[in-house]
Amino acid sequence: ARPGARVVARRLPAPAPPARPGGELTLEFFASLRSPYTAISFGPVYDLVDRTGVRLVLRPVLPMVMRGLPVPRAKRIYIMLDTKREAERLGVPFGVAADPIGRPVELGFSLYPFAREKGRAREYLHAFAHLAFSQGVDMGTEKGLAQACERAGLRWEEARPHLGDESWRPELEANRKELLAMGLWGVPSFRLSGPEGAEPFCTWGQDRLWLVEERIRERLAQ
Repeated sequence: ARPGARVVARRLPAPAPPARPGGELTLEFFASLRSPYTAISFGPVYDLVDRTGVRLVLRPVLPMVMRGLPVPRAKRIYIMLDTKREAERLGVPFGVAADPIGRPVELGFSLYPFAREKGRAREYLHAFAHLAFSQGVDMGTEKGLAQACERAGLRWEEARPHLGDESWRPELEANRKELLAMGLWGVPSFRLSGPEGAEPFCTWGQDRLWLVEERIRERLAQ
């Protein structure tokens, strides 16, 4: 949630299982390695797609301040406090943070293509964010990155040669442009597509994940 935003979050009871498998639906997840809100969203998003069978597409982007968007100090403090409240509600670890802004984020993304090639992209992004925002690990060090790889089921000795690879930049720039084309700029953001002929549903914020789930179940029940 952001200061001054209209409150749309609500608490829903556990929903019934979907009427049919969700393989014809796609959920694009726009995520940043420096966003506290994204850090607490990985687990709930992965749980949602696993429960519903919706196809997940990861669309990572650089942090706002690394995209030229200003984030005042007061807003940064608010975000951390608000995320901690939300994390406590969700039962998600959060609070001991080491801000990965700058080089740590770039080094983290340098290993992303390798993690994806090994089929562990979602685990790797989650591990990086968890270590940075719940354990206060310096993700600009090889030790921190090795921990992320190990938590994601990757071998550090295989990952290390990819450290500093720059091949991720064009993909993240394309994701940034797509996010703006959707009329959004913050993360986490979501776009639900399918079934064929249905208008894509786009929204922003971890506190709107309930709405994403509601739209998924509406479309699966059609």
